[in-house]
Amino acid sequence: MPALASSPGARLGAMKRAFGMGFAVLALSLAACGGGGGDDKKETATARKPGTDAEYVASICSAYRTFTAEIDAILKKPAELRTAQDVTERLSPPVSKLAQAFADANPPPDLAEWHQQASTELTESVNRLKSGKLDAAAALGVNPIPAVPGEVAARLNGVAANNADCRTAGFDFARE
Repeated sequence: MPALASSPGARLGAMKRAFGMGFAVLALSLAACGGGGGDDKKETATARKPGTDAEYVASICSAYRTFTAEIDAILKKPAELRTAQDVTERLSPPVSKLAQAFADANPPPDLAEWHQQASTELTESVNRLKSGKLDAAAALGVNPIPAVPGEVAARLNGVAANNADCRTAGFDFARE
């Protein structure tokens, strides 16, 4: 594969821009997709006791704080990111862990359907990334978790304001 850019700084900037565009497309597909399949997962998710806002916020923000720290560590070594394949190989593990942690989070009742759909789409995106059908360099720098709908986001952000992981990671449930 061709090099992403000629200097490490230019490569890093190009990777961030490219990753941003790819995960923007992912976020749009999460918002627009009605899902398909995954009915067994939906039944499992609805069978457990619904989570509280505080539990959900803690799970998501902890996972996202870990994800951003791992991505930052990878990006501090631009010499290891010479090609799009290098980027994909290095970013796949943290994206996979984020998708799993997101799937494991227990949402409050009014967010259960959105969470299941977003979790399914995020997992499918990880699978596309691992199979080479989603270019990691085309998704660098954008939060892969889509914005939470409406008033629920404001309520969760109220809880997040008091959560150290949310503050550290700069996670915003309402961002587009």
